[in-house]
Amino acid sequence: MLFVFSIAVLSLNLFLFFSTSINIFLISIISQSLVYFISYYFFESYLEKKTFDLRKSDNMLFTKVRNILEETLLDKERRIEVGDKQSLEYQDILNSLDLSIVIIDYDYNIIFVNNNFKETFNLENADNLKIGLRDLSLSENLSNALKTKSKKIFEWNRLIPNDRYYDVTGFPINDFFCVAFKEITAIKNLEMVRTDFVANVSHELKTPLSSIIGYLETLLTVDDEKNKKKFISIIQDQSNRMNSLIDDLLSLSSIENKKTNENDQFCNLLNTVKIGINSLESKILKKKINVDINLDQSLLVGCPHEEFIQVVVNIVNNAVKYSKDGAKILIKAREKMNTSNMTEYVEISFKDNGIGIAEEHISRLTERFYRVDSARSKEVGGTGLGLSIVKHILNKNMGFIDIKSEVGKGSEFLITIPKHA
Repeated sequence: MLFVFSIAVLSLNLFLFFSTSINIFLISIISQSLVYFISYYFFESYLEKKTFDLRKSDNMLFTKVRNILEETLLDKERRIEVGDKQSLEYQDILNSLDLSIVIIDYDYNIIFVNNNFKETFNLENADNLKIGLRDLSLSENLSNALKTKSKKIFEWNRLIPNDRYYDVTGFPINDFFCVAFKEITAIKNLEMVRTDFVANVSHELKTPLSSIIGYLETLLTVDDEKNKKKFISIIQDQSNRMNSLIDDLLSLSSIENKKTNENDQFCNLLNTVKIGINSLESKILKKKINVDINLDQSLLVGCPHEEFIQVVVNIVNNAVKYSKDGAKILIKAREKMNTSNMTEYVEISFKDNGIGIAEEHISRLTERFYRVDSARSKEVGGTGLGLSIVKHILNKNMGFIDIKSEVGKGSEFLITIPKHA
């Protein structure tokens, strides 16, 4: 229709150009232009106000188009809103996991990290994995996983800054790669402790057992009664040593596995110390040790009776073994308050004037099987587990041990344990 109208106007203008004067032709052109602009102005205004006002138009076609557009826009907004909400929910889930998670591209650039990862690897300001995890970025395991875009599980020892161990799982996710870290330092340390413990127990048991077997074999070939008695005495000593070691191992196992009895949560300090001292009476009398007990009769401590007897026996037994004849052991206590949690404690001091301990050994005295002087320990009959048992009992009952000593002047073992009201 528009094409036909345009041909008609063009034909009219050609006719006027060839049939009339130039003035009439120009007047016709100007008139057409005025009509065109006036028509365009009113027609455009009409279209704006009527035809294409989708919200006011009654035209069925425009109404349908309007509804489709509105539904499309609303659906798009809804999908964006749902997507944002889901994205936030996914982030909340990742942040709540007990894992350090990082998502990277295949050039090691970080795309996403959860809060646990930021805290663990201190990457608040890092924008590249190689900045915060240089060791891991050079890991052959991770490098191969990224190259092959395959899942890889491996163990990683992060030496710097604090020698930690992690189980690492890496796997591809869309166009990125996700790496999840779970710290296993405590498990690795426990494995090493258990390995060392088994090795130490094996060694400690094997030494007296080898002596027993050796002297028994010798005994079978000796006819001299004097030598026989000597060998039997050695066998008896080594047997007693093995028995003591087994008793201490059983004590450790019992303390670790014993369930707490609600009726046995405290003990009278003075009575318990006296029982412990009485059990060592023969050793104390043999070396003429003077034990001075200065404790309040009414003082109660938050530790089961049988367990605290073991604490007293192990500490006093050490003091007796490593003191000269006629030495003194002073046992006293004082009450003190922990102002941070308003808890009352009792500090019990076991002080002797024995041979003392060099400073470099003090921090390791409570380790299992640790001995300051192995030769002297064998001579006096130590198993290397006494102070370890003490420490374990105190930890179990929210207490701790502090050791002060000076070579040639003696030692002081300070036991701090909650007071029982």
